[in-house]
Amino acid sequence: IGGLERLRLQVQGGLGGLTLSHCTVAPAEGAQLVVTSDTNSNDELAVSVDKSICGTIQAPEHIKSLRIIDSIVDSAVDPEQDGYPATALSADNTPGFGPATTIERSTLFGTVFVREMTLATETIFTENVTAERLQAGCVRYSFVPPGSRAPRRFRCQPDLESTAQIDKAQKDLDRELTDTEKDAIKILPSWAPERSI
Repeated sequence: IGGLERLRLQVQGGLGGLTLSHCTVAPAEGAQLVVTSDTNSNDELAVSVDKSICGTIQAPEHIKSLRIIDSIVDSAVDPEQDGYPATALSADNTPGFGPATTIERSTLFGTVFVREMTLATETIFTENVTAERLQAGCVRYSFVPPGSRAPRRFRCQPDLESTAQIDKAQKDLDRELTDTEKDAIKILPSWAPERSI
């Protein structure tokens, strides 16, 4: 599959798995990969996006899992447009929480709403991540924007650099910094994502 403007998947019955692999679905405004399923079916459905580029993903909370591996998910809303930031991953347009999700070596342009972030590793989130369940899962070696509500983090940016700068300042001053002083030191990223699709 290549160069499609919109891909809509309607999953019904007892499907166990669905994989989008080695595909480029040109990101465009609006949801492109939409998995619809009523709460009485497909609770064992596992959806996987592998080595692909696609637009916004919508998948219901009750499906078994969503895996995004070595891929780009792009909400395709320009930072200069109304509606930015758009949602890259959620259950629907509300945005509701999507399913338990694993993301590896991927970039997501847009906000993310998931029931559980089972694992996110070596991933760049350009906008806030919101996980409903924080007691399960892990985010490691990733960029997670300040203000995100994600499960425990291990060696993530900008947290890692902010902590290092705060520790250095406290050592240099030989005292504990106030919260206001710590907030002034925090590292905030700045970049302008470019899309050539």
